[in-house]
Amino acid sequence: MMDALLNSLRKKEEEYDGLETLNQTLIVKKRNINDELHNAQKQLINGLKELARVVPIFVRRMGALDKKVFHEAMKRNYNEADERATKFCS
Repeated sequence: MMDALLNSLRKKEEEYDGLETLNQTLIVKKRNINDELHNAQKQLINGLKELARVVPIFVRRMGALDKKVFHEAMKRNYNEADERATKFCS
């Protein structure tokens, strides 16, 4: 009975060592992937900065309206443009 318990304990220790090694490997891989992503992000930002020097780049939130253009369009289509434009832009 004691031998069976010792064998079981050794097997569990071997499993634990294997899992610990696997965990360390995964941690190292995760760090490497995060480093690669960080470098790619830096390159993308630098590339966009270089491109912005040549061609102006504008960023707009999805669904955001240019209020001036929208207001002018409302004036053409409706009498109460100020009221409606304010309602739709808020």
